[in-house]
Amino acid sequence: MNTTTRTVISHFTAPVADISGILIYLLIGPLLLDRFVQTEVDPGMLVNLTIMAVFYVVFLASVNAFKRLPEQDSAEKPFAFVENRKVGVGAAIIFAMVMIFVLLDLSGFMDSVFRLDFGDSGNSLYLLLGPSVMVVFALLYIFVVITPPHPEIAPVSNPQRVALLTLLGANLIISALSSYLASLLLRTGSSTNVFVTTVFVLILFALLFIFPRLLYIRKTGTVTSLWSLLIALGIYAAATALASQP
Repeated sequence: MNTTTRTVISHFTAPVADISGILIYLLIGPLLLDRFVQTEVDPGMLVNLTIMAVFYVVFLASVNAFKRLPEQDSAEKPFAFVENRKVGVGAAIIFAMVMIFVLLDLSGFMDSVFRLDFGDSGNSLYLLLGPSVMVVFALLYIFVVITPPHPEIAPVSNPQRVALLTLLGANLIISALSSYLASLLLRTGSSTNVFVTTVFVLILFALLFIFPRLLYIRKTGTVTSLWSLLIALGIYAAATALASQP
């Protein structure tokens, strides 16, 4: 495969992953929404927590896999600031804080603190261990972002295929969070008009998902994939707003 062909495929990899992610959301989004609304059922809480945890693990593995993509031969290396550790930690902390809230909510922890019946020692242990485990789990993203690639790990042999799969894996959690936000707005009755909700969700998603895409762009030099992501995030945001309407 010559360099020109490789470059063309690279530029189309992200849009294909983004379109595929939206199609997957159309399939699983309604199912996830039905599940996440049912937080009042204790067994359902565990199922919901497990579902979100699986999507999060796939996201972590995908972002980590970006590091194994080979550097593309390009005179332009955009977004050098993403390699700044402070920027990475800041972006990862924002994501982790959102995930801590999501995991605590889906686990039913926030509601359960008002109806604990384990005794004084049991209640204290529950209040300590419950959120601690989820906080540590959510903060794994910071570790993924700041840890440099291991020098002994060779780059992937088929970068285009790996890039597509990792981008798709990173996009899957957007489907899960879209469904969760819609369920949260429905449960709390907080949804306003569609436009306001769309703007709010779009800003939140931009804070969460632009940084991982910039890491990918820094490796591949495919700046057009940022526009692809922004369009996809707009679609996710609008779909979330529509699904949150009573």
